[in-house]
Amino acid sequence: MVDRTEWPVEPRKNHLCVLEAYERYAGQTATPRPLHVVGGRGWQSDAIHDQMAKLRGQGLAVEYRGYVDDRTLRDAYRSAFGLLQPSWHEGFGLPVLEAFSQGLPVIASDLGSLPEVSGGAALHCSASQPEKWVETMVELDQDKDLQKQLSVKGIERAAAFSWGKTAKTVLELAKSLAVTCWDTRVSLRFLTTPRRKKCCPKLSSAWRRLPRY
Repeated sequence: MVDRTEWPVEPRKNHLCVLEAYERYAGQTATPRPLHVVGGRGWQSDAIHDQMAKLRGQGLAVEYRGYVDDRTLRDAYRSAFGLLQPSWHEGFGLPVLEAFSQGLPVIASDLGSLPEVSGGAALHCSASQPEKWVETMVELDQDKDLQKQLSVKGIERAAAFSWGKTAKTVLELAKSLAVTCWDTRVSLRFLTTPRRKKCCPKLSSAWRRLPRY
């Protein structure tokens, strides 16, 4: 499984919920799947990294991948069983669509934009209830029919988003703001990295208001 965030590992991404759930899930499963945490190291993340180290010390397969480039991220999705997205808040929820496009089942929190973006193609749990995540993770792990259903629904949901049209809108917006601090490669993820947010605050703010297709 992949615990994935577009932004760095930090409290608002709610990794501790998934880590607690994963510890319980591993205790209830004969052969628990490994957990890979993807995302650069962010502010106030010491407790999160301490918890990952604790779980590794217990012999659990928890790996912190850190920030990864697009190719590595794509490979991570392709080799994963599913995506866990426990965030307290997401501006858009792009990782969910990335996972959908690769046919991955998704378990996401029920807050922010995540239910809207998933469009009924993901399973949702309360961000404040790790026990619900445990139940859902065990259910998904053991129910092959559910896995197939979510995979099909996810692919269909991803196909409903027009990436080309969205990218064009972003490019036109960038031109209107006279942005010159990034190159001509336009991708949704590229425009939402922390480094781009820091150097293009107007673009980052406007990105959150873009229409969804």
